[in-house]
Amino acid sequence: MNFKDACEAKFNKGAAEHRQPWDSNHINAIEEIRGELCDLYNYSTLLHDQEMAWDIQSWTEGLWNKLN
Repeated sequence: MNFKDACEAKFNKGAAEHRQPWDSNHINAIEEIRGELCDLYNYSTLLHDQEMAWDIQSWTEGLWNKLN
């Protein structure tokens, strides 16, 4: 599976679970993105590749701060 297919599959699963319209009236995109960035940061602490973990942590923290 490629990245775009994985994104579509995750979207379809989430849409079925949450059953809400996909628009800015129903979803706070900034808060959702910030939450996902925190998830990525936390998951990266489980990686054995410390350089990759640091890259992910640095990238996610930078994006999270930009969204403030």
